[in-house]
Amino acid sequence: MICATNLLIKYSDIDFVPQVCVADFLRDDLPGLPEHPAYIVTNPPWGADRTSPRVTTPGALRTAERSSLFLAAALDRLARELESGGVQAVGETGLDFVQAADNGTRQAQIELFRAQLALACRYGLPVVLHCVKAFEQTMRLLREQEPRAVIFHGFIGSPEQARQALERGYCLSFGERTFASPRTVEALKGTPLSQLFLETDDSETPVKTIYTRVAELLALSVEELKRATTENYERIFIHG
Repeated sequence: MICATNLLIKYSDIDFVPQVCVADFLRDDLPGLPEHPAYIVTNPPWGADRTSPRVTTPGALRTAERSSLFLAAALDRLARELESGGVQAVGETGLDFVQAADNGTRQAQIELFRAQLALACRYGLPVVLHCVKAFEQTMRLLREQEPRAVIFHGFIGSPEQARQALERGYCLSFGERTFASPRTVEALKGTPLSQLFLETDDSETPVKTIYTRVAELLALSVEELKRATTENYERIFIHG
C-alpha cells in the first residue's frame, strides 16, 4: 500500500468484503515519523467476478446475478463504513484490465470504480489507485468525479502518463518495480517531491533500500526524501 514510507496493512481473510484496514508506519526502518495512522477502506473492483459466501441468494440465480447482488451489498457496507467516520482514504481501488482479460470483469470494474469514486467524493476522501493497463479509462473516470486527492499506487507508467497525472495534481508512488523500467525511472525523475511517495508494495526489499536507491537517483539525501514524503502524507491524510 501507499504512505509516506510504507504502510503495514492488515487485511481480513474474507475474500472481497470491504474492510477498514488499520495501517501504521514501519517505524523500525525509518523512525521519527508521525504517530497518526491511516485508515483505508478496501473493496477492489478487479475482484468483481467473485461472490461472497456471506451473501445468501437462491441457488437458482445465475453467477452474474449473485455477483450483482453481492456487489450491491458490498457497496452498501462500504458506504456504512465511510459514514461511521475515522476513515482517511478509499483504496486501494481502481482498474486492472489484465485481470479483466482473464475474468471478463472490465465493465463491472468500471461500474464499481465509478461507484467508489462517488463515495470518496461524497465523504471528501482521497483515493489510492491500482491502475494496470487502464490509464486512459482511469483518467476519464477521474475527470467525471474527482476526489480531493489521488495517489497512484505502484506507478509503473510512462513519462507522458506521469505528466498527465501530475498536471492534474495527483501523486505518484514508486517502488521496487520502478527500477526495472527505464521509462518509469524517467517518470520518477520528473515527479516533484511534493507529489511523490515511495513504497515496497509486495516486494521483500526493505523500504529503507527503496529510499536509498531513489535518493541516489535524484541526487538527494534520504533525509530530504523522508521529509518530503512525510509532508505529503500529513497534507493528504492528516490535514487534508
